[in-house]
Amino acid sequence: MVLWNHRLFNLTGNARYTDVMEQSLYNAVAAGVSLNGELFWYATPLASRGDFKRSPWFDVPCCPTTIARFLPSLGQYIYSRSSDGLWVNLFIASQATAPVGSGRVTLRQVTNYPWDGAVKIEVQPDSAGEFTVHVRLPGWASNPSIRVNGSPASPPVSRGYAAIRREWKAGDTVELTLPMDVQRLRAHPKVLQAQGKIALRRGPLVYSFEQPDNQVSLGTVVLPRTATFCTELDRNLAGGVVKVMTEGLAHKPADWSHQLYQPSDASAPTKVQLTAVPYAIWGNRGLGEMIVWIDSSD
Repeated sequence: MVLWNHRLFNLTGNARYTDVMEQSLYNAVAAGVSLNGELFWYATPLASRGDFKRSPWFDVPCCPTTIARFLPSLGQYIYSRSSDGLWVNLFIASQATAPVGSGRVTLRQVTNYPWDGAVKIEVQPDSAGEFTVHVRLPGWASNPSIRVNGSPASPPVSRGYAAIRREWKAGDTVELTLPMDVQRLRAHPKVLQAQGKIALRRGPLVYSFEQPDNQVSLGTVVLPRTATFCTELDRNLAGGVVKVMTEGLAHKPADWSHQLYQPSDASAPTKVQLTAVPYAIWGNRGLGEMIVWIDSSD
């Protein structure tokens, strides 16, 4: 998905493909390898009863070798170049230098993305000149804002990229602010397995509910329509990740021994505190339940 959508972006210059590339990178690709880099998944499931774990190798070893090739090449997906200037596709602390016109331009990103939505891009041309810096405005971001050299800017947006064309000189900066609200996602109605369920997304990250953070059977939990979310940076988890906390309702598990049907339990559910972590890091703390799509009372 990353490679294919990168090619489609190169063909069209459309951010819809970069959005898919980013979502695949930060979720499916990142989850495919363990945090220690030694275990791999062939598939990336969206739910587990506690019996799914990564493997050190496969008889058909396409996954370990593909990830080993892909991660060192990540730099070529962050930036692009066209006849009129440079493109910022992914928001990753980095630096790149490329020819633009008759000179060379260095772009340097300073950011803690995806944990927060502040991105600073320093523009360093060899000599002052006019060209365009195309900055992606992610499709998931509502009301992103741009500042050029500290002043608010409203550049034209084409196919999801803000086209900032001006006479650039060394020391110029572009500051992008992306609101990082927690969003409730629904699936297409024809995705039967996700009917009546929602998933949580913050920025480019899809979140999952994992057993180590939730002392309740995840299959009994419902997320109310009125649920609110708060976030917290946990520096002790996976080197520091932002967790999402909310309050859900848990139904008492029924006893289904030797029963196919039984009357619905009319007892009131109990309130439970729920914690979600980025899907990319799940499965690194031992076996346990996990769900991405959680029942909703909507």
